[in-house]
Amino acid sequence: MGSSRKVFVGEKALKYDEFFSTKYGRKVFLLEKDLMAYCLKNLKVSSVLEVGCGTGVWGEFWKDYLKARFVAGLDISYDMLRLARTKGFGELLLGSAESMPFKEKSFDLVAFVTSLEFIENREKTVWEALRVTKRYLAVGYLNRFSFLAFKRRVKSFFHRSVYKKAQFLTEKEIEKLVGRVAEKIGKSVNLIKGGTTLNFSTERFVSLKLERFLSFNLPFGGFGFVVFEVG
Repeated sequence: MGSSRKVFVGEKALKYDEFFSTKYGRKVFLLEKDLMAYCLKNLKVSSVLEVGCGTGVWGEFWKDYLKARFVAGLDISYDMLRLARTKGFGELLLGSAESMPFKEKSFDLVAFVTSLEFIENREKTVWEALRVTKRYLAVGYLNRFSFLAFKRRVKSFFHRSVYKKAQFLTEKEIEKLVGRVAEKIGKSVNLIKGGTTLNFSTERFVSLKLERFLSFNLPFGGFGFVVFEVG
């Protein structure tokens, strides 16, 4: 979302979607889903907004795992949304994360899954997310302190890559950002749970057995997820 989200247009949007049908992409998706399910366990959620929903790969997850009755997706890329139409969303909107077209407290959960890294004004975006959520805020992020992030950064110097414009994040950085914005608007936030996975993944290899054995407690997994309760 934000203008930098425009890197996901045309052929790049299609390649993003096709990644999850590759052998490596399917394994990555399973591990990320395991982590998200672990962090979201026992949450009672009936409505979800995914900000920067892209091609909609997580649409069915919100419905199947959280049993959400209504799932909405918001993205700035028409090409991404076009591919998301058949993936479990009750509503898809073209728009900016920095000015969400929803009333206050419209959703039980507002979630970002590797989209916050591509948003220019993250503080305004979190402000909007805290405005439209009733109870929870979740952030899936590309972990700066990971081997996978290091490889992607190096690769982006020599080849065209969407990661060249990504601002990789950390759990502590997200916690401080959310806390700072919540304080400004008079809300309270509490970090419920967090973790990482893809600890020893490259862009072509990942071991499901090893990653599941390591669980989610190591700090240098390539994909991280945190959940906040908002009051």
